[in-house]
Amino acid sequence: MSSFLQIISSRTPVTALCLLDDLVVSADGPFLRIYHYETGQLLFWTNAFDDQTIHGIAHVAKLASGHVHLLIWGRSMLRLVILVPISKANTVPGPQDGLKIFLGQSTKAPGWILALAVNAGSGQSSGMNCDCTAHAAFLTAQNVLYTACPTDRAALLVHEVAAGPRCILYSANLIWDSSFSLLVAAGTAFGDIIVWSTAASPGSTACVHYILTGHEGSIFGLQISERLPLDMEGQKIARFLASCSDDRTIRIWLLREDPGLRAPGYEEGASGQYLEQTGFLSKNEKRKIDDLSSSLCVASAMGHASRIWGVRYINAASWLKTQSMKLLSIGEDATSQVWELDEKENGFALHHRASFAHHFGKNIWSVAVDSAANPRIVTGGADGAITARRLQTDQVEAPLSTLLATWSMESMLESADLFCQQTLNSFGKPAHFAAVSAPKNCKADFFRSYIFIQETALLMTTNEGLVLLFQEDETGFRRWSHIATLSDIAGYSVAAGVPQKPLAFLAGAEGAVYVFDMKGRTMMPVFRVGGKVAGLFVELVKTTEDVDTYGLVATLMGNSPPQHIILAHHRLSEDILVVRRVVLPLEPSVMVTSMTHGPTGRDQWSVFLGLRNGDALMFSHGGSEGVTQPYTIPRVHRGETITGLRWLSGKDSQDVLGWLVSVGRDGACAVNQIPQSGSNVLLVHKLTLSLGSNLEGLYISPKNELFVYGFHGTRFIFHNASLHRSIMTVESGGVHRVWTFKPNVTTDGGITGGRFAWTKASQFMIYTSQEANHRVIQPGGHGREIKACAIAPVVLSGSKLGPLIATGAEDTDIRLSSYDGTTFRCVSILRKHVTGIQSLKWSSDGRFLFSSGGFEEFFVWRLRSVPSVEVGVVRESACPMSNEKSDLRITSFAVEDISESKGKQDGDAMFLITMVYSNSTIRTFTYISSNSKGTWTLRATHRYTSACLTQCSYLSVDAGTSILLTAATDGHISLWSMSGITELKASPDVTEIEWLGTIRVHQSSVKAMSVVRLNRDNHLILSGGDDNALGLTHCVLHKTGSPGMSVLLIPRAHAAAITATALWLGVSSQMKFGLYAVSGSNDQRVRVWGISMDLERSDEHGVVLRKLGNGYTAVADVSSMALFPSCDSGPRRVEVLLSAPLSESVIFGPWLLA
Repeated sequence: MSSFLQIISSRTPVTALCLLDDLVVSADGPFLRIYHYETGQLLFWTNAFDDQTIHGIAHVAKLASGHVHLLIWGRSMLRLVILVPISKANTVPGPQDGLKIFLGQSTKAPGWILALAVNAGSGQSSGMNCDCTAHAAFLTAQNVLYTACPTDRAALLVHEVAAGPRCILYSANLIWDSSFSLLVAAGTAFGDIIVWSTAASPGSTACVHYILTGHEGSIFGLQISERLPLDMEGQKIARFLASCSDDRTIRIWLLREDPGLRAPGYEEGASGQYLEQTGFLSKNEKRKIDDLSSSLCVASAMGHASRIWGVRYINAASWLKTQSMKLLSIGEDATSQVWELDEKENGFALHHRASFAHHFGKNIWSVAVDSAANPRIVTGGADGAITARRLQTDQVEAPLSTLLATWSMESMLESADLFCQQTLNSFGKPAHFAAVSAPKNCKADFFRSYIFIQETALLMTTNEGLVLLFQEDETGFRRWSHIATLSDIAGYSVAAGVPQKPLAFLAGAEGAVYVFDMKGRTMMPVFRVGGKVAGLFVELVKTTEDVDTYGLVATLMGNSPPQHIILAHHRLSEDILVVRRVVLPLEPSVMVTSMTHGPTGRDQWSVFLGLRNGDALMFSHGGSEGVTQPYTIPRVHRGETITGLRWLSGKDSQDVLGWLVSVGRDGACAVNQIPQSGSNVLLVHKLTLSLGSNLEGLYISPKNELFVYGFHGTRFIFHNASLHRSIMTVESGGVHRVWTFKPNVTTDGGITGGRFAWTKASQFMIYTSQEANHRVIQPGGHGREIKACAIAPVVLSGSKLGPLIATGAEDTDIRLSSYDGTTFRCVSILRKHVTGIQSLKWSSDGRFLFSSGGFEEFFVWRLRSVPSVEVGVVRESACPMSNEKSDLRITSFAVEDISESKGKQDGDAMFLITMVYSNSTIRTFTYISSNSKGTWTLRATHRYTSACLTQCSYLSVDAGTSILLTAATDGHISLWSMSGITELKASPDVTEIEWLGTIRVHQSSVKAMSVVRLNRDNHLILSGGDDNALGLTHCVLHKTGSPGMSVLLIPRAHAAAITATALWLGVSSQMKFGLYAVSGSNDQRVRVWGISMDLERSDEHGVVLRKLGNGYTAVADVSSMALFPSCDSGPRRVEVLLSAPLSESVIFGPWLLA
């Protein structure tokens, strides 16, 4: 890479992975990175190749000195990598340990490397002069086998060994059959698999054993197993070959040990040509191949939603004990799936066991699996993420996430301790204690409700009125205890609990409310509500040294209004007393579905209720005053049920009382800001989450992280909304069942898992997870083609995240990320577009983000700093469409703030917005933003030629006047007058935009454009085109007459289309300007240009361009480019964000001098 360009951070598809004890070695682009598995800490990274993506990593050896030798390869390049040291004194390695990487000399192979295998048993015994303990063999796409051996100087000697049937391969796998021979499985583009072997010495001959047919698509992945016995005596030895294909099937082939076996057409003395696809193979030979393939394919299954990229065996050694083993497949659908191959009396069978979706977008490109009893699986995706999880295959070790057990009503009662029963009357103190047996009609009984009261304790009620306690001790022993029989809850019951305290509340059809205290294992009635209880909602309001105060809302069936009860729990005496009890004035038709408490005083209480119609209500009461009339926050969740509420206090704010956080069955999380007094409630955040519409609740951890839970299809999901990752997933059957959930809170305030109990097919089931279901070693991004990026010019007011980065992709999502100088972190995901994002732009104050897409989608997003969610985002408005059935793309747009008072936080703002459409239409609007809504006014329209407009920008001249700049697919740049439209008091009538002039710059489409204002009248326009040329257009504007434009075109500035540009001012003098430009292209090169201008000359000779830098970027097909805002005037370095399909990276140039 050029000395003018240095990559300081990148997020590109992860193409290779390797597990080394507690380390994870990964490759993305040309970069090799080493992470600590447990902490995810990046220990070291380096640029291993100059301009080549790494496609594979192989562990060669770990020497006695602690040095670790790796082989990496990409395309036709090979390189030896030495890690020194790997660890110190068995401690967790870190930067302080001095981990270093030494790179050997790059070696070019004769062809594209598809697969590589290390011979761990070679070394000096192989006859090669090697200092390491192993050498390797690799296969190229031409089906030619080579060996590679390190020399004294860490270079590699490459020798050709043998050539298999000459054909182009899509995939391959090879293993060392012994220290001197190799077995190769090669997959072709036509769906065939060629299995052949050879000796490892140069000049050997290939022996073709099988040609396997059956797949209906190209072969994308292969793996050969180790030798496995097929009988208990170990007399029959064979290997399994796993293959995956474009046809979405996984096939298992049985390769028997027979060195003399030859494929039809490849018998000794035959021509040995692979002729099937040419049509010259005889019908007899073709029939033999098909018949043999059918007999060797012992199992097959279809999986994944699209193409399958690879397969791996998981702990194949388990076949010796269980006659079964597991496989892992990765695919285009961004999932990794676990399969089990087992042998039955009638043959082999392949069964699907699990599916893991821990990546965004499409494609998992790399995977690594270790050989432990409970193996670790690490996957790398096109989203740039590296995720890991441990697969529980060994039942000896206690799993971290497991289904504890299942019980039917009969088996549960048989195992319950019935000598601790407490029988209560409908309302009163315990009547008697007695030892009773299980009810005779236990088979007719069924589970009614569950509630967790501790992490290892759950209270259950049954239809017959039984109250049962489930407990699990530290050793894993599980016990059922019969606590009480309540006639009130026979036939009907509801339960509620407090996550922080070991209390549970129960109620039934007769109106009595009971509390169970885990400390004394007592069940006591506390009050009666006078009707059938429809729902119980309880929350810990405040706590002191001796007393815990709870707020409880009980809703009733029929026409009775709900009641709000304040309870005081005295911990010393264990008494629970009713402190205050009020009736909340609600209409009978109103159904309460959630509750939380707002700000409280010494004797003042406020409670928020979430309703089934999507509204939220706030009640206040205290002292001698009655309940106030409810304050309504309408349509918080668009008419859908509010299922969870939490209150965040604004005690540190002078203007804000607090924030009401809610989730609902519209699949969204919303935050409403409650003012201290006077002004209205303000919606400051509302975004749709990825869990679907059945969100059932939320938690806010002591670390102020937001967690939500609910159901997506048949799965229960616990999700960290702050980090945008799943914590726990349970296949439960769906939302329509009795269930309860409690998160696991760690001592440091984090949430790492939880417990989920539910009923399925009349069985009680409980699942526990002590930690997240997967580990994120490196966070990822979109996983789909990124089409646009933009960086906020300033830091959002009240935020500590720095300038936000917005990226939009073909997955229709917009991601807001922060960048700390080394890594990206996703802050918010904006889901509202239904097509891929076309363009993104920020307002000058960073409060507004504008986005455009297909179907004339143009959205205005309002951003604010909000606790727990960090950045509150609301889609404030959408631009009116010209036609409801329009499918036009808004390819680009220009935004200018024309507010009378700019920079006023949370005040009204006014923007002039011009959009260009794919049908060559230009439309200009004024948009007025307020705290409650946005207003659009169409001001001007025009129609360009038949060429599609691709770029749009403003050239500001003076107050009240602007010039519009557009570029199109015909290679022309045009100027348009916006005179009078920017006036705030201008006529509201729609006018025609005045065309000022046009000039041809490129031979074909203008793909990128950047503009810099030099002074009042002069602008420089940098453009990149499909013709691989870079254009510099000097534009001189006059108050009267047409503008003057001159073009300097640099042909062949890149080897491919220039798709992104950036332009900025450097050091200025009286008459000359120092400017710098960056251009990105599909040739994966980034070039830096220095520009000098003489404004006294208006022709092309007044512009001088000089190339300053030329570097490779792993960002393939650069789609857009954005400049980070300057840290000071006259920056010494400029950071540039490149975005492209599946990747983002940051490049800076330290050559700029202040």
